[in-house]
Amino acid sequence: MKFGLRTEAPAAVIARRQILTDSEITTILRTTKAYDDESGWSGDLYRIIHVLASTGARMSQVVRLTVGDVQPERSTIMIPVSFKGRGTKNVEQIAVPVAQDVIETLLPMIKDRKPSEPLLERWRHRQSAPNTWEKDRRGKWKTASELTRPWAEIIKRTKLPENTLPYALRHSSIVRGLRNRLPTRLVAALHDTSTAMIEKHYSAFVTDAMNDLAAQSVVALG
Repeated sequence: MKFGLRTEAPAAVIARRQILTDSEITTILRTTKAYDDESGWSGDLYRIIHVLASTGARMSQVVRLTVGDVQPERSTIMIPVSFKGRGTKNVEQIAVPVAQDVIETLLPMIKDRKPSEPLLERWRHRQSAPNTWEKDRRGKWKTASELTRPWAEIIKRTKLPENTLPYALRHSSIVRGLRNRLPTRLVAALHDTSTAMIEKHYSAFVTDAMNDLAAQSVVALG
């Protein structure tokens, strides 16, 4: 199948086919934590992947998060609307509930910091000698390409298919919501997209969820 002038499917299309189970995502997070610890990421790599997995947000949204967007008392992260989002044009942020372990992961990044500061940061390095790099300063994450190398190593260690993409975390989050029988409109709103897009790309999962709900309404009338 061709996509315009390309003979291969775009990354977003490939990712939609990569629906990860909860156990696989847990494995990815555990592997990320181990790799982060041994590679001197200071928790930065684990934090951003944990947020991506738990919110289903796009990388372009996550890198714009500020300290003030985390609401520990509500176990909520206020995700900024994506420039690509089409389902939430009239709002600037989306309140996405997260598990307490996500909040705990982010606590070091919100303690004693200003609400306007970038939430997720990473170390920038400078070359101090030939083949020698040292930590220079901290700055916000910028683009998805910064995850390319560490993600490849993480996936290699998990023994998942090597073409598994970070974007699969988003699609797996959408499917999880549908399988848990959340209304399609709510799943779309939480993921900053439209119900039309959900129905187009996840119709099988929407149908399964609706069938399950319909089965629960069946009563014996004889």
